[in-house]
Amino acid sequence: LITEKKRVALTFDDGPHDTNTERVLDLLSQEEIKATFFVVGEWVDKYPEEVKKLHEAGHDVMNHSDSHPYMTKLDNETLISEVKKCTEKIAIFVINYQNFFHLNHSSHYIVYTALCELYVRACAAKWVWVPF
Repeated sequence: LITEKKRVALTFDDGPHDTNTERVLDLLSQEEIKATFFVVGEWVDKYPEEVKKLHEAGHDVMNHSDSHPYMTKLDNETLISEVKKCTEKIAIFVINYQNFFHLNHSSHYIVYTALCELYVRACAAKWVWVPF
C-alpha cells in the first residue's frame, strides 16, 4: 500500500482467546482501529464465536497454523497439512478467505519452500508476543 500518510499494520498472533480477544476487540472498536489476527486452528475449534466476532467487526482473520508447531521440525506433508487444516477452519467464518499464512516460532526460509506447493502467501516478522 503506497500512501502519503504514515501507517502501521497492527497484528495479533496465537489466538483467539476466551477473555483477551474480547478485551482487544473492545479497545480496537473504541479507537476505530482495524487489525489482522493470525489464528491457530486448535484455538478456532475451542473459541469459534471469538473468530466470528473478529470477522464481523471487520478485522482480517488469517492463518497461523493448526497446532502452532515448530515448523522447521516438520516434514513437508505435515507442514502443508498444518496450513490446510487451519485454512479450512477459517473459511467457515470468513467469506472469500485469502490464504495468508504467518510463520510461527521465528521459522525461516526453508518453510517457505514447502508452502509454495499451496500457493500460500507467507510473511515473517519480528513481534512482541501477547496472546489475544
